[in-house]
Amino acid sequence: MSNRVEPYHSPAPNGRSPDHPAFERIGVDELREYNAHGLWFRHRATGCEVYHVANDDPDKLFAFVFKTVPPDSSGVAHILEHTVLCGSRRYPLKDPFVRMMQGSMYTFLNALTFPDKTVYPAGSTVTRDLFNLMSVYGDAVFFPLLTEDMFRQEGHRLELDQEGRLRISGVVYNEMQGAYSTHDAIAGERAIRSLFPDTPYGLDSGGDPRHIPELTYEAFRDYHARYYHPSNARIFLYGDLPVGDCLSFLEEQFLGAFSAKEVSAEVPLQPRWQEPRPVMARYPAEGSGEEAKSSVTLNWLLGSVDDPSHLISMEALGEALLGTSGAPLYQALIESELGEDLSGPTGLENELRELVLSAGLRGTDPARAEEIEACVLDALRNVRDRGLGHDVVEGTLRKLEFRNRERRGVGNGLRLLRRASRGWLHGHSPAATLRFTEPYRELRRRAESEGSYFERLVDELLVQNGHRTTLTVVPDSEPAEGRRAESAERLARMRESLSEPELHALQERQKRLERIQQEPDSPEALAALPSLDIQDLPREVERIEYERRSLPGDGVLLTHDLFTNAIVYIDLALDVSGVPDRLRPLLPLLAEIVTETGLPDIDYAEVARRLSLHTGGVRASVDVAEPLPGGLARPREGAALTFQVRFKALERSLEEGWALLRRLLVEADLTDRRRVRDILYERRNELKSALVPGGTGFTATRAAAQLSPAEAIEDELQGFGQLFYLSGIDAHRDLDSLIERLSQLRRWILTRAHINAAVAGSGVSLARAEELVGELSASLTGNEGADGAGDAASDGSCEVPGRPHAGGDAFPSDAFRQVRVSTVRPVQCFRVPSEVSYVSAATRGARLGTREHAHEMVLAHILRTGRLWERIRMQGGAYGATASTNGLTGVFVFGSYRDPDIVATFRSFREVCAEYGRTPPDESEIVSGVIGTVGREVRPFSPGEKNMVSLKRALYGVGDDLRQRRREALLATGPDDIARRAAALRDGLAAS
Repeated sequence: MSNRVEPYHSPAPNGRSPDHPAFERIGVDELREYNAHGLWFRHRATGCEVYHVANDDPDKLFAFVFKTVPPDSSGVAHILEHTVLCGSRRYPLKDPFVRMMQGSMYTFLNALTFPDKTVYPAGSTVTRDLFNLMSVYGDAVFFPLLTEDMFRQEGHRLELDQEGRLRISGVVYNEMQGAYSTHDAIAGERAIRSLFPDTPYGLDSGGDPRHIPELTYEAFRDYHARYYHPSNARIFLYGDLPVGDCLSFLEEQFLGAFSAKEVSAEVPLQPRWQEPRPVMARYPAEGSGEEAKSSVTLNWLLGSVDDPSHLISMEALGEALLGTSGAPLYQALIESELGEDLSGPTGLENELRELVLSAGLRGTDPARAEEIEACVLDALRNVRDRGLGHDVVEGTLRKLEFRNRERRGVGNGLRLLRRASRGWLHGHSPAATLRFTEPYRELRRRAESEGSYFERLVDELLVQNGHRTTLTVVPDSEPAEGRRAESAERLARMRESLSEPELHALQERQKRLERIQQEPDSPEALAALPSLDIQDLPREVERIEYERRSLPGDGVLLTHDLFTNAIVYIDLALDVSGVPDRLRPLLPLLAEIVTETGLPDIDYAEVARRLSLHTGGVRASVDVAEPLPGGLARPREGAALTFQVRFKALERSLEEGWALLRRLLVEADLTDRRRVRDILYERRNELKSALVPGGTGFTATRAAAQLSPAEAIEDELQGFGQLFYLSGIDAHRDLDSLIERLSQLRRWILTRAHINAAVAGSGVSLARAEELVGELSASLTGNEGADGAGDAASDGSCEVPGRPHAGGDAFPSDAFRQVRVSTVRPVQCFRVPSEVSYVSAATRGARLGTREHAHEMVLAHILRTGRLWERIRMQGGAYGATASTNGLTGVFVFGSYRDPDIVATFRSFREVCAEYGRTPPDESEIVSGVIGTVGREVRPFSPGEKNMVSLKRALYGVGDDLRQRRREALLATGPDDIARRAAALRDGLAAS
């Protein structure tokens, strides 16, 4: 597609939708809640259905959706999702998916494997770009090459390492090795599977590493032939798209080559049982005791997802029971003291044909499973017998309304795709599970007219429901080293069993794959790939308009007059850069406590109910950066630290919601020992649970911490430093000291910090929000020196054990046995319970405001979508590779994700930079890099995002003039610029 097409505008309610001779129009749905119309078509020859949610959203999206039922746990659907994107009939490249990432202005680009479907979605604000992406994705799914070499690369393969030992590798194999290394991933997956032993949902569509090597190439190809056919496809379109041109494009490029085919892809309903069943699963754990605890989760099967009334009732029920810290089931579990915090699967699963609700605890002893089960059932009976209460029900209904009313900047199309697919894939209209207003009105009517509507659901679907499992996930009794040794021994025996011809054939296959991976794509194949041009890029940056006002105490208020659909947004940034070092590690914990505890005269459960009733959400967090000159932030020793509070509410609830937030900031009850302890457990466990799936972020922050004061503080507050600090706190012995320190920290913030803020809304509500922020600022200004305002006591009487300031070498012994550290400068190694690794390296980069930083941005994009990706993912078998530059800190970070080869990855970081330093990418690759980089900057923002982005730019001195100079430098980037930055990064890595 090289010609532009005119944007499509939704027809009037009685207007005629575009027709095409290859398609029959089978419906036009009015979707008022999305300011849209649904246009439903069926391809005459194949039966493929197309649904377009037509509205004026510039963030357009398409998706190819296939019903894919797993025959076993070999991960065939997952491996196929990867491999179809490794070359197709029209685009015979090694990785056209990544090539499109290089030169697209996409807002979303991915492929997703679910237990019963595989989805290929992509979004862009540029119509031409979206057609380019559709061309590549459509050719990939319908006409892939599916070579055996790509199957071995993406799925699984036997190969010899440098010592001649046999090993199993493959992108999906390594990905699932990582997934099967985490407690929460295993708990989440088994919670679902345990309820469906007689259906394909009882299998792992992602792939169990024990069974992935059983998948044959022939079975893999047969699976594609069976399911990847238009007769088994749904095509979803969203946004300001020319639907007539889309239909023509789909017919001419893909669908016209097929005729109808009978495809059996139904997932049968699970036969119900009458008695609950216990289930046990194991996860690999390092160490014992504190780090090797278990979880216990109760799971219920609740009925079909494709009944809109039932679906929204279940969403409301899950929210009412578990959605806030004050919800009755949530509260009962936490206050039982049978575990540390809620188990990972807790909540409602609504992506399958049948709904699942889970609730339980992690950080517990498996011997307490019966007690946890009794706690859950007693809490449910109590709800049934005593009722939820009017405020809980009303708060739940308002929260559902708020979620539907609030618009996102990007991702609206993906959200509606997932809603539509729930019913559409199982024989219903896409609109059936898309619509919100009518089911919501029916839910509200029932809740108001049937005084015990939710209580009846609790009794029928939970208390009396025998189709339930109690899942206990326990640490593997076999030590990790023993498992690794057993695996190595098994592979050694396998190697010994190979005959010389078999060993030779294995080596030849390995060499052939390496040769293919290293060979560049042909110029002809590259030229065939559709792309944008530099001329397609906006030369002017988009500016967020605001008015600037002064606040008492030398603060600044930014006001944004925007259409917000009757929602008011308020963002506060309290400057805490001067907070004493000994109190600083507690900032994230205080941020959690402020919005998750009670008030002196109101317990935390009631506060949670009122927040749900009067706000659309309140969240506190901590942000750190190294601001540029002219920013509002006031750095100390180079780093600016802000305690940020985000508030949003419907206009009609602004006063009540803000009054509650204001009290929480000043009066949140820090004397509630149980609540403080529970929040400590939750935060610590969330960090531990994030360690394996989010390992790249942890290692990246720690690597950058050696080069930047802001990154060092970031590690202290959000990374390994925070994890060690919290793990060094004994929740019983140190609780009084912890509470005293939190109180000191709050007093310091309220008397020493000054406020900058931003508000977004319209009309009277915007003006009132401005007044409310001004009143808050005035109340906190001029209090410095008040009682408790000085620095915390320094006599050590309130010390809390934990890791010292980030960057030091001292770690508390036994602070966190699950992660052991050995430090040999400049490399730090952290041992975690995972069969794959996460690797990061950092070096000095350029600062924002320089032309070199713009060039580094382009280089980072080229690295993570080009040669570095090929070296680490395609050749090395890791799941992913990344490169990024932070212009505020002047640090450039390389990273890998779920990586089987640490040493080779470190080598690749240096080698690829050296190669680009000697021979820069050609002009076309640089153009693609510029397009991809600028594309990240032009994504649309929601009103709430505009409010916060505008405030952060003002805080850190990122003005529009600076952003415009960066855009111009990006557009002017050339080969010599890339070569110079690559050489500088190479030198930096070599020096470290």
